[in-house]
Amino acid sequence: EHTHTNGKVVTTGETFSRNYVYFFPSGVFNYKATENYTMSLSYSKRIDRPDYRQLNPLTFFADPYTYVVGDPQLKPVITHSFDFGHTYKNSYLFSAGYVQSRDAITDVFYQNDSTKVSYQTPANMQNFNQFYISASIPVNIKEWFSASVNASAYSNKYTSILQGGNLVTENYSWDANVTSNFVLGKKGWAAELSAYYQSGMVWGQFYIKGLAQITTGIQKTSKNKMSVFKVSLSDITYTNRIAVVVNYQNQDFHTMRNWDSRVLMFSFVQRFGKNTVAQARKRNSGAEDLKKRAN
Repeated sequence: EHTHTNGKVVTTGETFSRNYVYFFPSGVFNYKATENYTMSLSYSKRIDRPDYRQLNPLTFFADPYTYVVGDPQLKPVITHSFDFGHTYKNSYLFSAGYVQSRDAITDVFYQNDSTKVSYQTPANMQNFNQFYISASIPVNIKEWFSASVNASAYSNKYTSILQGGNLVTENYSWDANVTSNFVLGKKGWAAELSAYYQSGMVWGQFYIKGLAQITTGIQKTSKNKMSVFKVSLSDITYTNRIAVVVNYQNQDFHTMRNWDSRVLMFSFVQRFGKNTVAQARKRNSGAEDLKKRAN
């Protein structure tokens, strides 16, 4: 693709432009070894562009000593991905792969030692490398219980020249997500319980501590399947929060971000007319992708 953009910051008069041509090849090779077992090998090259928030140079104050500002000079991220997948009985999925990104975008902090004021801004890291393995396993016990288990383990490493020094951050981490569904009798009652955990991981200059969330819900479907009543409670343990540690050059600090993650929700859906009418297909135009190409 060929990209040619021009931008101007009205408040400061700063201008910037982009003019480049990139090729994005991809390929997939599938081999069906047996009736139940399939292997695949794939490669892709893709581009990820900075969003509006990351490009916006206007200042947003989080508190008297911290503010956030974008960078209109951010470059897009170019990523090469290799994946080796295994599929058993069209349900059990296992994969391993390698990801390499150039100019990976992460947030970084800059600190003024005299004023004690810090600001957070997105920046391009020179290199990002990741090795990973993942698995997706369905579980079914008769008709009353089913579950989906997804887990990944990966090694992340960032290397870049940053603020006059050489940044090198790397670690091994993992995450898991389990969603369980229960059929409670034969009168339209059903329940769901899901749990998610992410271990501590590096993200550029940051080390993000582990977080978790447990969500549950119950629903009642009418006999004619025309109405559904649901009750759900998210983040029961109130552990879905982000704790960040930065220890680089003159910076040594810890931040904790909390929000209203524990939410009790009630919903009621009533359908009208025949439930045999097929839903209209959703069509996404190419304009949705073009909206992101503002760099």
